Amino acid sequence: MKALSSIITEVFSLLFSSTPLNIIQLPISASSRIYFRITMADNSTIIAAHNNNIRENKSFIELTNHFLKYNIHVPKVIG
Repeated sequence: MKALSSIITEVFSLLFSSTPLNIIQLPISASSRIYFRITMADNSTIIAAHNNNIRENKSFIELTNHFLKYNIHVPKVIG
């Protein structure tokens, strides 16, 4: 099985046509979701999230879209 950082690098490369400068796993919190901070070539950062629970992922995206509909500021889901 591929390491999550390798998968994140592949997805990042597909979405941004470049490779990340750095990927750091953030401390685990109360959920089973794993977060990573990705540093881009211009030194800006984005956050990647991973969770094996497909149902929870769908809820995460639905809630994000619901909040956006009401102009509540939430991070953009890219892929």
